[in-house]
Amino acid sequence: MNPLSRKLLVPVLLLVAAWAVWQSVVFVDETELVVVTNFGELVAVYDQTGEPAEGESDASTTNTLYNDRGWHFKLPWQSVRRFDRRLRVFDPPAREMVTYSRPQNSVSEVGGNLTVSCYVCWQIPPTASRENLSRASEGFDDRPVVRFLRTARTPEGAEARLDNLVRSKLGIEVSKVQLSDLVNVPADPAADKPRPDAIREIGRKITDSLGGLEQEAGIQVVDVEIKRLNLPEGNRSAVYARQKSERQRIANKYRSEGKAEAVKITSQAARESEALLSEAYAKAQATRGEGEAAATETYAAAYARDPELFQLLRALEAYETMLGKQTTLILSADSKLFKTFTEGTPARPAVPARVGSGE
Repeated sequence: MNPLSRKLLVPVLLLVAAWAVWQSVVFVDETELVVVTNFGELVAVYDQTGEPAEGESDASTTNTLYNDRGWHFKLPWQSVRRFDRRLRVFDPPAREMVTYSRPQNSVSEVGGNLTVSCYVCWQIPPTASRENLSRASEGFDDRPVVRFLRTARTPEGAEARLDNLVRSKLGIEVSKVQLSDLVNVPADPAADKPRPDAIREIGRKITDSLGGLEQEAGIQVVDVEIKRLNLPEGNRSAVYARQKSERQRIANKYRSEGKAEAVKITSQAARESEALLSEAYAKAQATRGEGEAAATETYAAAYARDPELFQLLRALEAYETMLGKQTTLILSADSKLFKTFTEGTPARPAVPARVGSGE
């Protein structure tokens, strides 16, 4: 081997050694579940978190806990499959479903179609056992991540399976519930008999029914909830038109009731107004009559004291009535009216200060 080949061989060997070391190291993050295979055969499974089992304390399980997080080693040609162990949210497309219809001639007998949207929270759970399980291949069959790898293989495959299961179970549960139970708001929980929430009850039943997926496919369904109820696209216009006509009928009813009440109030106010005006007019006429009587009495007493003054005043009132701004009179020189305008009123004898006063 020439010197040049020896110089190149050393770096190549170092690179191959570095590559082999790099390919032999497996780092398991706390959010991951890792499966190591050797040409398709399971070699190692790192899916234990080291958390105490239910009812156990950290002190009582110190010797039995095994934590797979951290650095591990494998052969360079062995493959690594990583799975996220965190909670995932699957949002399947909305589906049209039929609600329950009661027999005829009963209350709320008509069911209806609804477009139901839901979401599914699921995850690949870690190994249920908290003991340091054997690394032998025969001990891998009970691992959830192994069952997941052999059945669903990928998160997309798991969600496709969940879509089919949730759709069928959701359709069954919705068909058992009336439309009015789904759209009505539940009663106050503080009441004596609160009305059950049908939507949450459906989600709880579906979640319980999917509990067997963990043993079948390594999929743990944490929660299923209905997030939206809507009318099918083909029914919306008809339903909206019916709702509009119903609201219009109610509005017309309120308007007619308001108009009837307004007429009633207006009629009552008119009657009260007529009564008040009649009473006021009667009082005014009585007061006016009393005033005119008192004025007539006063005029009579004054005229009795001086008849000539009375005649003069009556004549002046007559002149005021007859004469206007555009009136033209032709009078003789010996006319009493002419003498009144030219000579004034004649002198009259003195009249006692009071008449009929007793003095």
